[in-house]
Amino acid sequence: MDLTSIDWTYWVGTGVALLLIVAGLLGTLLPILPGTPMIFLGALTYGWVTDFKEISARVLISLAVIAVVAQLLDSLAASIGAKKFGSSRWGVAGAIIGSFVGIFVGGPIGLAIFPFLFAFLFELLAAGKTAKQSLRTAFGSLLGVLGGIVMQLMFGLVMILAILIAVL
Repeated sequence: MDLTSIDWTYWVGTGVALLLIVAGLLGTLLPILPGTPMIFLGALTYGWVTDFKEISARVLISLAVIAVVAQLLDSLAASIGAKKFGSSRWGVAGAIIGSFVGIFVGGPIGLAIFPFLFAFLFELLAAGKTAKQSLRTAFGSLLGVLGGIVMQLMFGLVMILAILIAVL
C-alpha cells in the first residue's frame, strides 16, 4: 500500500470531526465542555473535509441554530428553575451568578452546587426570606441546572441524528 495515495486530509479531518462530535456529546453531560457548539464544529469540519457534499449549508445552518438555542436555554436554566419555585429577583441573580461561578469552580459538581448555594444565600440574606423559603428556591435552581443538562443532551442527540441522516 502506497501511503502517498491515501487522502490524509479526508481521514485526519474525519477523525477530528468524529472526536469533536463525541466530545460534544460528552459536553452535553459535563458542563465544562461546550457540548452543542462542539457537535456543530464537528459537523462543520466534516463538511469542509467532504467539500460540503454530504453536510449541506442548510444542515449546518440548522445545526448552528440548534446549538445557539441550546446554549441560551442552558445558561438560563438555573434561574428559570429558581423563578418557578418562587424566587425573588435576588434568588434568580444568585442562581445566575452561581452558575457562572460553578462553571469555573468545581466542574460539573460545582455547576450543581453553586447555583443552589448562591440562590439560597441571596434569598436568605438579600431578600430576607426564611431558610425554608430560601431552600425551596435553591432546590428550584438545582432542578433547573439538571433540566438544562437533560435538555442539552436531547439537543445534542438531535444534532447527531441530523448529521447521521445527512451523511448516510
